[in-house]
Amino acid sequence: MEELPTLPALIARVESGHPASDPLARLADAVETADAVSALADHLVGHFVDQARAAGASWAQIGVALGVSKQAVQQRFVPREPATVADFDIDRQRFSRFTGRCVNCVLAAEKAASEARADSVSPMHLLAGLFAEPESVAVRAIADGGVNPVRVRVAAQFLPAGAAAPDPNDAGPVPSDRPPGGSLPFTSDARKVFDLAVRAALGLGHNYIGTEHLLLALATDPDSESARLLAFFGLTRDGLSASVQRLLGEFVANSARRDPAVSPLDPAEHGARPAEG
Repeated sequence: MEELPTLPALIARVESGHPASDPLARLADAVETADAVSALADHLVGHFVDQARAAGASWAQIGVALGVSKQAVQQRFVPREPATVADFDIDRQRFSRFTGRCVNCVLAAEKAASEARADSVSPMHLLAGLFAEPESVAVRAIADGGVNPVRVRVAAQFLPAGAAAPDPNDAGPVPSDRPPGGSLPFTSDARKVFDLAVRAALGLGHNYIGTEHLLLALATDPDSESARLLAFFGLTRDGLSASVQRLLGEFVANSARRDPAVSPLDPAEHGARPAEG
């Protein structure tokens, strides 16, 4: 087994970025590093929880393997947030890592769900919403796979109308009637897409969640409607990942030529909201 990072190695990493005369900057960097390590740990376990579920293991069996109750493992690994589309606007701090383009696509997904007279936003609506940003990395990755994005957009827009109703046993909020001006809730499968998008970003070493990560998440579960639709056009998760990495590599090279001082993976380069204040 490959050696894991040691505490001295993490300390050295933090110390190397700041002079000894700035202990508060080191502390802030240490907190950020700890958060990143914690997120990686959660998604490492989550990855294998997903594999166990796909292999037919029950939540009770997974709980036994983790040494916790069935309820505890579900509370930890069944995505509950975001509950509704409005959460992205209401709690910007919690979703600050999502780029502006990605949030625009989520808003477009709610519009697609409303036009399909759906009671909630499904992964297929999220796929349809991606095309609200035609210059995004996600849409460019689809084109890079040799597929006309318009064909995928048309298919994604028409299929959600037949999406299944939300699972009544789902613990998440599924209101029967949306109040005027209210926000549609996400299905449990859609909430899982956001979880997988974060995992896709971590897997690529990115500090933001963009349209490309949402696309990779939609292609992750081969049994999902969104992944099956993408596969119909010959777009697999591995193929899309290769396209995303190639496109971002080109972006990095072009950004370095334009302005070496600007981080090519800074969310601002991908249309993220400016920081508040």
